[in-house]
Amino acid sequence: MFIYSGTTKKDISFPKNVWIFILLVGILDTIAYLAYSIGVTSEYGSIVAPIGAASPVIAIILAKIFFKEKIEMNQILGIVSVITGLIFISL
Repeated sequence: MFIYSGTTKKDISFPKNVWIFILLVGILDTIAYLAYSIGVTSEYGSIVAPIGAASPVIAIILAKIFFKEKIEMNQILGIVSVITGLIFISL
């Protein structure tokens, strides 16, 4: 992002309190990547990969809990089919 900003001469400006969240997301993303890499190298990839692929389910659950989002029937069907597919992949 900074290289693109420098080469195109575009200004990158964020509110001051956003930098904390950007740094936090970067740190958490790095920890998640390292945890996945350690899991794949030390355990069976067929077990670790579906667990890593299930991370969007956590985002959906958190959105339902904290933001009170209404989940439509087609979304429920999609969630169930993804979870079922992940279970079958790990077998």
